[in-house]
Amino acid sequence: MGKSEKSPHLRLRIQPDLLARVKAAAKENSNTTTGEIIDRLEKSFLSDDKVADVLGDARHAPIFRLLAGIIGVAELQSDKRWDQDRQTFLRILQQTGETLQSLSKGTATLQEKASAAAAFAGGTLHGGQGTKAETGRIRKDKIRSIVRKLRKEETTK
Repeated sequence: MGKSEKSPHLRLRIQPDLLARVKAAAKENSNTTTGEIIDRLEKSFLSDDKVADVLGDARHAPIFRLLAGIIGVAELQSDKRWDQDRQTFLRILQQTGETLQSLSKGTATLQEKASAAAAFAGGTLHGGQGTKAETGRIRKDKIRSIVRKLRKEETTK
């Protein structure tokens, strides 16, 4: 849409703290508040496109996040990288199979379940505190917890 054409107006409610962040970013980037919102929204679509390019489809992202969580837990537990230690790699394969099998049961779609499990497991994946062993245990407990929760939901339906 060219500058000579009128853009449609959109009214939107926004939390005060988020608006303050947008305004601060707009000022830092020498942009208007509206311009900053549009720039960030456009970037989010570019990000979605990049995810689709890398993963083949944005719908695949939850399962890859889940796999990343499983890898992170296994590496923390063994204190070795999966691509440099066969036992860590085998642990990842086993845990991935068990997790996917657990998630495949029930009425929610696998994508919904994987997304929920990845979000739940990822809570401490980036920025957990404590030793590597403690953080790994916490992450593994979170993955197990989400699987138990999903199983419980299945039995109550």
